[in-house]
Amino acid sequence: MNYRKLLFFALRFMAYALVLAGLYFIFLYDARHNPGEVKITENSLTEIFQAVFVFLAVAGFFIAGRKARGMAPFMNLLALFFLMSFIREFNNQIDFWFYIVLPFLILFGILIVINFKKNISSFLVFIEQKSSGAFFIGFLVTYLFSRLFGKTSFWMALMGDAYHRTAKNMAEEGIELLGYAIILISMVELLVSIFGKMKQQG
Repeated sequence: MNYRKLLFFALRFMAYALVLAGLYFIFLYDARHNPGEVKITENSLTEIFQAVFVFLAVAGFFIAGRKARGMAPFMNLLALFFLMSFIREFNNQIDFWFYIVLPFLILFGILIVINFKKNISSFLVFIEQKSSGAFFIGFLVTYLFSRLFGKTSFWMALMGDAYHRTAKNMAEEGIELLGYAIILISMVELLVSIFGKMKQQG
């Protein structure tokens, strides 16, 4: 029995459990320490950690692209996508954020077109990775479910006269942070796999 591999998995599992448990304490801190009715502001821990997690995703997928050449084109697209998401996180502080994102958005489109076949082949390599399932779950939680779950019409239908925007915002931003955390975990798993294969080959 490979006890070293089992121990390594257990340590990763514990680390991920601590990350997810830590999200609760981030939400709890914002609920207790942000004055007034608006608990999730641009200076809240929830917003700060969203930006941190997205930045780590940018760095992680960029590194993955450098180390795993077969996935490089798609990894570069992911790094660029999350870079745009990182800039978008500062929309409350930077009114002209879209104009900063625009050149990267154009570059993103150009890379899709000029490297279309390479993007497809590298995407196929990526979806063969065990970590890809967690990535797509995190992506859908962040960019689809959190948006739908945070729709005002849903919360007004749910709470009626007791509707309070703070509850809606906390739920939406909290689920978004959870999605980012899952993406971050998938990225770590991807890097573990890449470096593990490099070690075996080296």
